[in-house]
Amino acid sequence: ALQEVVEKQAVDGLIIAEGYLARNGEHGYFSPLVEELYYPEQEESKAGKIDINAVVQFTQVEVDTPLMQYIPATAGTEGVTVCGQKIKALHGENKVFNRDLPGSKISESDEYLLVAARPGHPVILLDGVKVEDVLTVEEVNSTVGHIEFDGSVLVKGDVCAGMRMDVTGDILVRGVVNGACLRAGNNIVVSAGIVGSEAIDFTAETV
Repeated sequence: ALQEVVEKQAVDGLIIAEGYLARNGEHGYFSPLVEELYYPEQEESKAGKIDINAVVQFTQVEVDTPLMQYIPATAGTEGVTVCGQKIKALHGENKVFNRDLPGSKISESDEYLLVAARPGHPVILLDGVKVEDVLTVEEVNSTVGHIEFDGSVLVKGDVCAGMRMDVTGDILVRGVVNGACLRAGNNIVVSAGIVGSEAIDFTAETV
């Protein structure tokens, strides 16, 4: 290339030397395969009304349901200077699943896949997914919506008026139940009291 410059004395667009930057590898990351909540499609009643409290449902998974996939880190690509010297690239950092994930396990066929070890409600963490057999909520209100759950439910606060809970296990309410409908396949325990109304309804083995 230099000889060509000398011979022609003037050149345009002649590449004398070329280099390129190194590309570091991508870090490994966790990709959830489930959601904690989902929004069911609303259906109108014969009177043309919808239930505004049926806004969200809690996801339930069965045994061996895929919960989270780990995407491994990648190796970097070396660069080179215009003098032909190599530029080192960094390998991406790898991560591991949280060791404290009750209700989930590593798949026997894929070391990077986390699956459910029991049926229940998935709780997504930054580095894994727990599966809880007891669903815990702060309060049952119009923001949370009615609760239908195959298992037991713990309500830390109140169950507000007009709400409905229908579970196959126990219902434990640490707050007040106010004009709501609670149905359980086993026990219903209300710690702080019940405000009665015509709308209140309890169905359980033990109330």
